[in-house]
Amino acid sequence: MNKIIIISITFLSLLSMVYLVSAGIELEYDTVNVKLMEGWNLVNFVAEYDRGVFERLGARAAYSFDPYKQEYIQLYPNYEGGKYQDYLEYVIPEKGASIESHASLLHSSIWVYMDEEKDFENNPVKNIISDGNEINSIKLTKGWNFLSINSEMIGKPLGNIEGNCNIEKIFHWEPRSQSFVNAQEEFNQLTRYEENIGYGFIVKVSSDCNLETQEATTSPPTIPN
Repeated sequence: MNKIIIISITFLSLLSMVYLVSAGIELEYDTVNVKLMEGWNLVNFVAEYDRGVFERLGARAAYSFDPYKQEYIQLYPNYEGGKYQDYLEYVIPEKGASIESHASLLHSSIWVYMDEEKDFENNPVKNIISDGNEINSIKLTKGWNFLSINSEMIGKPLGNIEGNCNIEKIFHWEPRSQSFVNAQEEFNQLTRYEENIGYGFIVKVSSDCNLETQEATTSPPTIPN
């Protein structure tokens, strides 16, 4: 399997930034080069939302996904602000959400439709630090969740990030063929290359749970009886 070209986008919401500061959360970022392909791209959604970024990119449309209601929210060109603000109620610490729920927002992905290819520099979240502690847990809700590859996942197989989740299905988006690809058996290919940081994927879980990254271990073979 060839390297997957990372396709991600950073866009920011002033409201979210205010909440981050007041909640005492620090963010560390990666810097990656991005190529958005013609057609639909499944890309990283960081923290703040500025609709102007879609105009600057020349995007035709953009959608977020609300995992709590299992429905799309249009971000551009017709911003469904009421739906988006309702979604933020579940994932903003100032509104009572857990840090793990907020991590699901910071490491989520959105759909962006492009009429032509576009290159730019992106800065997806690398680490989330709350009260001096790194957060390596991402809360998922029953059903579909839209996520992205982050630094903590690199070099780890699915078994080292699934935490207490029962993952029923997992797919990544191939922008060249404009189709989903089953990643259940080949997830380690998604997390093999740092160039894939920020790449979007979707995962379906049987119940609410937490993804947790654990260090990959290399153990010698078990001695026969």
